[in-house]
Amino acid sequence: MAVLEDREDYTHWDLVGTDKLSYNGIMGMKVRIKNKKTFMYILIGVIIVVTIGIWIFIIQRNAKQDKLEIERERLQKLEEESGYADAKTRPLVDFNDEILGDVEDMIRVGEQQREIEEKYPWYFDLPIENDNYIILWDWEKEKFKIVLKVDEGVSQTTKNTLIKNAVNDIEKLTEENIQTEDYYVMFIN
Repeated sequence: MAVLEDREDYTHWDLVGTDKLSYNGIMGMKVRIKNKKTFMYILIGVIIVVTIGIWIFIIQRNAKQDKLEIERERLQKLEEESGYADAKTRPLVDFNDEILGDVEDMIRVGEQQREIEEKYPWYFDLPIENDNYIILWDWEKEKFKIVLKVDEGVSQTTKNTLIKNAVNDIEKLTEENIQTEDYYVMFIN
Protein backbone atom coordinates (compact mmCIF):
# COMPACT_ATOMS: atom_id res chain seq x y z
CA MET A 1 0.00 0.00 0.00
CA ALA A 2 1.48 3.29 -1.16
CA VAL A 3 0.60 6.50 0.64
CA LEU A 4 1.62 9.95 -0.56
CA GLU A 5 2.71 12.51 1.97
CA ASP A 6 -0.09 14.43 3.64
CA ARG A 7 0.66 18.12 3.30
CA GLU A 8 -1.55 20.84 4.67
CA ASP A 9 -0.47 23.62 2.26
CA TYR A 10 -1.87 21.98 -0.91
CA THR A 11 -4.34 19.34 -1.96
CA HIS A 12 -2.99 15.82 -2.31
CA TRP A 13 -3.70 12.36 -3.58
CA ASP A 14 -3.23 9.29 -1.55
CA LEU A 15 -3.81 5.68 -2.27
CA VAL A 16 -5.99 4.10 0.34
CA GLY A 17 -6.47 0.39 0.29
CA THR A 18 -5.93 -1.62 -2.81
CA ASP A 19 -7.41 0.20 -5.84
CA LYS A 20 -9.30 3.11 -4.32
CA LEU A 21 -8.07 6.57 -5.16
CA SER A 22 -9.17 9.47 -2.97
CA TYR A 23 -8.85 13.19 -3.49
CA ASN A 24 -8.62 15.59 -0.61
CA GLY A 25 -10.40 18.63 -2.06
CA ILE A 26 -10.41 22.36 -1.33
CA MET A 27 -12.76 22.05 1.61
CA GLY A 28 -10.83 19.11 3.05
CA MET A 29 -13.46 16.57 2.00
CA LYS A 30 -12.29 13.27 0.67
CA VAL A 31 -13.94 12.04 -2.52
CA ARG A 32 -13.44 8.38 -3.17
CA ILE A 33 -13.38 7.10 -6.71
CA LYS A 34 -13.82 3.35 -7.12
CA ASN A 35 -11.51 2.97 -10.07
CA LYS A 36 -9.14 4.99 -12.17
CA LYS A 37 -11.11 4.53 -15.41
CA THR A 38 -14.16 6.41 -14.07
CA PHE A 39 -11.93 9.22 -12.87
CA MET A 40 -10.23 9.47 -16.25
CA TYR A 41 -13.59 9.55 -18.09
CA ILE A 42 -14.82 12.33 -15.85
CA LEU A 43 -11.56 14.28 -16.29
CA ILE A 44 -11.64 13.87 -20.08
CA GLY A 45 -15.32 14.92 -20.16
CA VAL A 46 -14.58 18.09 -18.17
CA ILE A 47 -11.64 18.91 -20.45
CA ILE A 48 -13.82 18.42 -23.55
CA VAL A 49 -16.62 20.62 -22.16
CA VAL A 50 -14.16 23.39 -21.22
CA THR A 51 -12.45 23.15 -24.62
CA ILE A 52 -15.78 23.38 -26.46
CA GLY A 53 -16.78 26.36 -24.30
CA ILE A 54 -13.53 28.15 -25.15
CA TRP A 55 -13.97 27.42 -28.87
CA ILE A 56 -17.52 28.78 -28.82
CA PHE A 57 -16.34 31.92 -27.04
CA ILE A 58 -13.50 32.43 -29.55
CA ILE A 59 -15.79 31.80 -32.55
CA GLN A 60 -18.40 34.27 -31.29
CA ARG A 61 -15.75 36.87 -30.57
CA ASN A 62 -14.26 36.42 -34.03
CA ALA A 63 -17.70 36.67 -35.64
CA LYS A 64 -18.30 39.98 -33.84
CA GLN A 65 -14.88 41.23 -34.90
CA ASP A 66 -15.63 40.19 -38.49
CA LYS A 67 -18.92 42.12 -38.44
CA LEU A 68 -17.16 45.18 -37.05
CA GLU A 69 -14.46 44.90 -39.70
CA ILE A 70 -17.07 44.63 -42.46
CA GLU A 71 -18.87 47.71 -41.09
CA ARG A 72 -15.57 49.63 -40.90
CA GLU A 73 -14.80 48.70 -44.51
CA ARG A 74 -18.30 49.75 -45.59
CA LEU A 75 -17.94 53.12 -43.86
CA GLN A 76 -14.48 53.63 -45.31
CA LYS A 77 -15.81 52.83 -48.80
CA LEU A 78 -18.67 55.28 -48.22
CA GLU A 79 -16.21 57.97 -47.20
CA GLU A 80 -14.15 57.38 -50.32
CA GLU A 81 -17.20 57.42 -52.59
CA SER A 82 -18.77 60.48 -50.97
CA GLY A 83 -15.60 62.51 -50.94
CA TYR A 84 -15.90 63.35 -47.25
CA ALA A 85 -12.54 63.29 -45.53
CA ASP A 86 -13.62 62.10 -42.11
CA ALA A 87 -16.63 61.07 -40.08
CA LYS A 88 -17.19 64.60 -38.76
CA THR A 89 -18.06 65.92 -42.21
CA ARG A 90 -19.81 62.78 -43.45
CA PRO A 91 -23.63 62.98 -43.58
CA LEU A 92 -25.39 61.12 -40.79
CA VAL A 93 -27.79 59.38 -43.16
CA ASP A 94 -26.73 57.19 -46.05
CA PHE A 95 -29.29 58.09 -48.74
CA ASN A 96 -29.81 55.64 -51.53
CA ASP A 97 -31.30 56.76 -54.85
CA GLU A 98 -34.83 55.60 -53.98
CA ILE A 99 -34.94 57.51 -50.70
CA LEU A 100 -33.29 60.52 -52.29
CA GLY A 101 -35.94 60.49 -55.03
CA ASP A 102 -38.69 60.39 -52.39
CA VAL A 103 -37.10 63.30 -50.55
CA GLU A 104 -36.80 65.30 -53.76
CA ASP A 105 -40.48 64.60 -54.50
CA MET A 106 -41.47 65.77 -51.00
CA ILE A 107 -39.42 68.95 -51.46
CA ARG A 108 -41.04 69.58 -54.83
CA VAL A 109 -44.53 69.05 -53.37
CA GLY A 110 -43.69 71.40 -50.50
CA GLU A 111 -42.52 74.08 -52.94
CA GLN A 112 -45.71 73.68 -55.00
CA GLN A 113 -47.83 73.97 -51.86
CA ARG A 114 -45.96 77.13 -50.89
CA GLU A 115 -46.56 78.60 -54.36
CA ILE A 116 -50.26 77.71 -54.14
CA GLU A 117 -50.52 79.27 -50.71
CA GLU A 118 -48.84 82.46 -51.93
CA LYS A 119 -51.15 82.77 -54.95
CA TYR A 120 -54.32 81.32 -53.35
CA PRO A 121 -53.94 81.62 -49.54
CA TRP A 122 -57.51 80.34 -49.06
CA TYR A 123 -57.07 77.18 -51.14
CA PHE A 124 -56.33 74.82 -48.24
CA ASP A 125 -59.60 75.86 -46.54
CA LEU A 126 -61.59 74.32 -49.42
CA PRO A 127 -63.93 72.61 -49.99
CA ILE A 128 -66.72 74.47 -48.26
CA GLU A 129 -69.71 72.20 -47.92
CA ASN A 130 -73.15 72.43 -46.39
CA ASP A 131 -76.56 70.83 -47.04
CA ASN A 132 -77.24 73.03 -50.07
CA TYR A 133 -73.94 73.38 -51.96
CA ILE A 134 -70.23 72.56 -52.23
CA ILE A 135 -67.60 75.14 -53.17
CA LEU A 136 -64.46 73.86 -54.92
CA TRP A 137 -61.59 75.34 -56.93
CA ASP A 138 -61.28 74.32 -60.58
CA TRP A 139 -57.61 74.40 -61.57
CA GLU A 140 -58.25 74.12 -65.29
CA LYS A 141 -60.62 77.07 -65.44
CA GLU A 142 -59.06 78.89 -62.47
CA LYS A 143 -62.51 79.61 -61.11
CA PHE A 144 -64.61 78.58 -58.18
CA LYS A 145 -67.02 75.77 -58.86
CA ILE A 146 -70.31 76.02 -56.97
CA VAL A 147 -72.06 72.68 -56.98
CA LEU A 148 -75.70 73.09 -55.94
CA LYS A 149 -77.20 70.04 -54.26
CA VAL A 150 -80.64 70.66 -55.72
CA ASP A 151 -82.46 69.60 -58.83
CA GLU A 152 -82.14 71.93 -61.84
CA GLY A 153 -85.94 72.21 -61.85
CA VAL A 154 -86.12 74.23 -58.59
CA SER A 155 -87.26 77.81 -58.84
CA GLN A 156 -84.87 80.47 -60.08
CA THR A 157 -85.32 82.35 -56.78
CA THR A 158 -84.05 79.32 -54.83
CA LYS A 159 -81.11 78.96 -57.22
CA ASN A 160 -80.24 82.67 -56.93
CA THR A 161 -80.46 82.55 -53.12
CA LEU A 162 -78.17 79.50 -52.92
CA ILE A 163 -75.68 81.04 -55.39
CA LYS A 164 -75.73 84.34 -53.46
CA ASN A 165 -75.03 82.44 -50.18
CA ALA A 166 -72.19 80.52 -51.84
CA VAL A 167 -70.70 83.74 -53.26
CA ASN A 168 -70.87 85.31 -49.77
CA ASP A 169 -68.97 82.28 -48.39
CA ILE A 170 -66.35 82.68 -51.14
CA GLU A 171 -65.99 86.40 -50.35
CA LYS A 172 -65.51 85.60 -46.64
CA LEU A 173 -62.91 83.03 -47.57
CA THR A 174 -60.95 85.15 -50.07
CA GLU A 175 -61.66 88.54 -48.48
CA GLU A 176 -62.25 89.86 -52.02
CA ASN A 177 -65.29 90.88 -54.04
CA ILE A 178 -66.37 88.02 -56.30
CA GLN A 179 -67.72 88.71 -59.76
CA THR A 180 -69.79 86.37 -61.92
CA GLU A 181 -66.72 85.56 -64.05
CA ASP A 182 -64.93 84.25 -60.93
CA TYR A 183 -67.22 81.19 -60.55
CA TYR A 184 -69.52 78.83 -62.37
CA VAL A 185 -72.44 76.73 -61.19
CA MET A 186 -73.26 73.02 -61.54
CA PHE A 187 -76.15 70.95 -60.21
CA ILE A 188 -76.21 67.53 -58.57
CA ASN A 189 -79.17 65.64 -57.17
